[in-house]
Amino acid sequence: MNLHDFQTSVIDDLTTAAIKGSRRLLLTLPTGAGKTHVAANIIRHAVSNGNKVLMLSHRRELVYQPQNILEKFGVTDVALMLSGDPYVTCYPVVIASIPTMHSWVVRRKKEQAPPADLIVVDEAHHLTGSKTWQDILSLYPDAIILGMTATPISRSGKGLKAYFDTLIQGPSIKDLTDQGYLVPAKFFAPSIPDLAGVKIRNGDYADEELEKRMDQPKLIGDILINWERIAKDRKTVIFASGVKHSIHLAESFKAIGVKAAHIDGNTDGRERDRILKDFASGEIQVVCNCAVLTEGWDSPSVSCLVFARPTKSLLLYLQVAGRVLRTHPGKKDCYIIDHAGAVYEHGLLTEDREWKLEYIEEKEKSAKIKKAREKKTITCKNCKSVYSGMLTCPYCHTTPEVHGKPVATYEAYLQALDAIEMEELRKLQPNKQEWWQMLRGYAIHKYYKNGWAWHKYKEKFGVGPSSQWANTQPLTPSLEVKSWIRHTQIKWAMSKKNPKNQTPRTESTVPIQSHGYARIDALAGNSYQPEQPEMCEENFE
Repeated sequence: MNLHDFQTSVIDDLTTAAIKGSRRLLLTLPTGAGKTHVAANIIRHAVSNGNKVLMLSHRRELVYQPQNILEKFGVTDVALMLSGDPYVTCYPVVIASIPTMHSWVVRRKKEQAPPADLIVVDEAHHLTGSKTWQDILSLYPDAIILGMTATPISRSGKGLKAYFDTLIQGPSIKDLTDQGYLVPAKFFAPSIPDLAGVKIRNGDYADEELEKRMDQPKLIGDILINWERIAKDRKTVIFASGVKHSIHLAESFKAIGVKAAHIDGNTDGRERDRILKDFASGEIQVVCNCAVLTEGWDSPSVSCLVFARPTKSLLLYLQVAGRVLRTHPGKKDCYIIDHAGAVYEHGLLTEDREWKLEYIEEKEKSAKIKKAREKKTITCKNCKSVYSGMLTCPYCHTTPEVHGKPVATYEAYLQALDAIEMEELRKLQPNKQEWWQMLRGYAIHKYYKNGWAWHKYKEKFGVGPSSQWANTQPLTPSLEVKSWIRHTQIKWAMSKKNPKNQTPRTESTVPIQSHGYARIDALAGNSYQPEQPEMCEENFE
């Protein structure tokens, strides 16, 4: 197997870093750039020098994939530590499923930890906050650790400096696209979904609230209409906001005569393999999924992706979007139909991103144990059997008419975007940091409590302001900001007059006297020049 020049270059960089004494190396390459091929070449050299190698993968299908690639590199003595497969202890290379190894070696002590001089960690961004992964790595204090990922951050955006000491960054998506190693992506995007009020958990939208919001009025843009207009001849993968959302989308495609299927985490393994095999062969044109095909799934012939799952996580956005970038005979480009506003949240894939190892101290873990989610089940109306993960009843083969709630939509004609158009569209979006600074300026001018600006910002955008803006300077409020504040004051005043619509008074609407609080002139170096203090309407209640 021959490597591309950029793959050889990153191997040279990794070797140089190891020679200089780095023991925990992190390699980042975009999805589709051949990270497994790079790892296979490194493993081949390590084995030829008499070293033992352990490769860790967190999903079952990701265990078989590197085994097949290693065989192409001439490494055939490979053992699999995987539940249900025979395990050979004498081979120099072991590819282990992390759940299986943790169960066998750490918890049950059924097997000895396989010897390893080099440990290759696939999808290394999962290290953050995972005791299972860290328990395994703690067994090898003297081994060299090589992490590989397309997104060297946690889902909440934290760096990986706590786990690695050197970051080797390969070429960007733009570089690989320009060189022909990846196909160009063309975005089609509507306006941004209204997600105000959806809770944020671990740096992303809470799954149950997001599904509820996206699987009812009003999803932005009709997925079927826009897909039929833009990509009806393309093999398509759809990322939905939840299981019901995914099932309903699959049913909707089937209703218009398109061969479609749904899979989720509860889909039977054999059924999932059959669906993906039919998808790869062209028997199925559209596959809808919920959180299954996000990582490690390769189907180069797919040329269209529908993003129906909003996310605040840059990691998830890049992992999902990377599924359609691989080259394939006859494939000139790929379409990303964005119904989730992800491109506005995170930018085009071709934007330059300089990854860094930055350590942010993790918060203390909660003592409460989160309850496992109740599995989504379906009761067959014909035979009354209960099943999950598929549309058709596996017992009597009855296909229910509808499992999920209908998705009502706004009419939205999606338009293609390029970098210039993206910049123009971004100018039309509110600058959240400036809004925060102006709300602070208004609060200081009106002598409001310190928390007023925070609550008003959350009322406007659905989430609190970023902690990184804590030391930014207050600004003079614009007419737009003043108008919006005035609107909320009138709305509150009207609710007081109408007891039926009365809303509880919150801290954000309680004016206070100036004594006991920092005066505007106490802000040293503040560029904000307030007008003379005056009583606002709220003070005349």
